[in-house]
Amino acid sequence: AKLTGGREARGDVVAFIDCHCAPQMHWHKEILEQVRINPRRMVVSAITDLDMDTFDEKKDSQVNAKCYLTFDADFKWFDDDSDFIPTISGGLVAMGRAWFNLTGGFDEGMHGWGGENLDQSLRAWLCGGDIVRAKSSRIAHMWRTGDRRTATHYRIKARSTNNRGRVVAAWFGPFKEVARSAGGVDEADVQNYANFKQRLNCRPFSYFIYRFRKLYLEGGVIAKESFLLQEVSTGKCLHTSASFSDCAKTRRLQLGNVDRLTGKCCS
Repeated sequence: AKLTGGREARGDVVAFIDCHCAPQMHWHKEILEQVRINPRRMVVSAITDLDMDTFDEKKDSQVNAKCYLTFDADFKWFDDDSDFIPTISGGLVAMGRAWFNLTGGFDEGMHGWGGENLDQSLRAWLCGGDIVRAKSSRIAHMWRTGDRRTATHYRIKARSTNNRGRVVAAWFGPFKEVARSAGGVDEADVQNYANFKQRLNCRPFSYFIYRFRKLYLEGGVIAKESFLLQEVSTGKCLHTSASFSDCAKTRRLQLGNVDRLTGKCCS
């Protein structure tokens, strides 16, 4: 649906906003300015909390905008002082229509939610664009909560596809060896990427890692060393689920987290 809508758009700037969102007053102004600064730019609004009683932004709302890509082809929320965004979260993003069409927009081989945000983020960073946040642009978003009004009231009829696997096959290159949980798609199945990647002279995935090296290298997402914690009496090792299991089948651990006061890793 997003790909169809983007291709049919006629305005200079294309914005994708979920139906369960409420754009706030003047939400578009900073977005338009950011696209003017760099026509090859994707812009993410400040994502706030939706009040289900008023369908407006909650008072004292939290504000989110930034995500980073994990090596199992998923994303996690985070924040720092930079306005550049490694990965968009999903359905709230705007960009110039010309840039959308130049990059191909979305992968037509994906169906359903998930993975398309990672694909589109990598299209930007690896193929000559960037992603920034627009702090003064606020869009209230409905999150899934215990409120029954936020529950799913529809059935997904689209054919299921391995969207995260397609991201890995299309972009990860040698890094696909550490993304086995999101693999299962052959490079031959993502040949639809070849034309635009060649046309835009897209960089390898390693460029993305280096571009955000403060997060991936200094922040400890990519480990310099790994280890196991073994319980002496049983000989079993601590699992990430906080249980103990056979050490040979246990995922290795690593240090992580940057101390924001010192800038050093790890805890």
